[in-house]
Amino acid sequence: MLSRTISDIRGFSFRWVVPIDTALSPALLRNPTVWVMLLFGFYPLLAMPLKLITSVEDLARTLVIYCALAWAGYFYYFVCKRSVDYLWGGAVMLFTAFVGIRLVYVLWGIPPFTFLRPMTDEGHDLVSHLVGYTFGVGVIEELTKAVPVLVLAYAMARVEKPLDGLFFGAMSGLGFGIAEGTQYILAPGANVVSVLLRLTTLPFAHALWAGIVGYFVGLAQINKKRGIALIVIGYAVSVVCHGAYDALGGILSLCVAAFTYLLFSAYLERSQQMVTELAQAEQQAARETTLEQMFRDTYIPAVHVSSPTGSGQ
Repeated sequence: MLSRTISDIRGFSFRWVVPIDTALSPALLRNPTVWVMLLFGFYPLLAMPLKLITSVEDLARTLVIYCALAWAGYFYYFVCKRSVDYLWGGAVMLFTAFVGIRLVYVLWGIPPFTFLRPMTDEGHDLVSHLVGYTFGVGVIEELTKAVPVLVLAYAMARVEKPLDGLFFGAMSGLGFGIAEGTQYILAPGANVVSVLLRLTTLPFAHALWAGIVGYFVGLAQINKKRGIALIVIGYAVSVVCHGAYDALGGILSLCVAAFTYLLFSAYLERSQQMVTELAQAEQQAARETTLEQMFRDTYIPAVHVSSPTGSGQ
């Protein structure tokens, strides 16, 4: 048996056992998936010898980014099925992480947010917390995360379908989670529970809230006649879910987070149906506009304005 096994092993060619020509082929090396997995899987091994992590601040930032990239991969591969532009998604994440987060602090200094923000402090009742977290936190943060998605949709025409908006919104939410999470982790007195939440759950929650807004921005590109209404609806849903999660706490916050994900999944499940319905509504609106214009051209006579001399013009 031993000799037969050795003989069988010798029967396989080395290139079949170790297909190095395929492992180092240009096609495989140009595959973005390969590089994403290499960088994500082995970044800690790269960071240590290159001394990319030299302080607690570097470690906190690295951990938050590391976990956020895992969620980014989830949205790109499993939610959007690689049908979106990941480069623009990365740009949106960076924008919100470095620019959007600063806009939040600017808005907090403008009335009425200056009066709503203190309602989130400890000692207030549940109603005050709901009002403060919804209108003083949710409104500002979701608006900030929506800004790059709206720019991509209306200034750069990069949002063509709901999944585009959903992906860019989720990336914006992850960028916000990276910036906010780093600040909370490095804050004096941060405990293990806070660190765990900021590394795992909250970036994902921010991505879900912003992804819902982005999804409706994508729907607005299909039904342009009611585009503003669609964006307002998605924004309102996101703000309410965000405010309720922050205000309730404990098991109730978990219920809100779970409901948000189920709602998010329902949008994905009904995506094609919603797109079809909105496309039909847009076509119907276009037909009605055409008929109305034809009616005006046919039955409404041109207005003749008399000149000062009395002759019609």
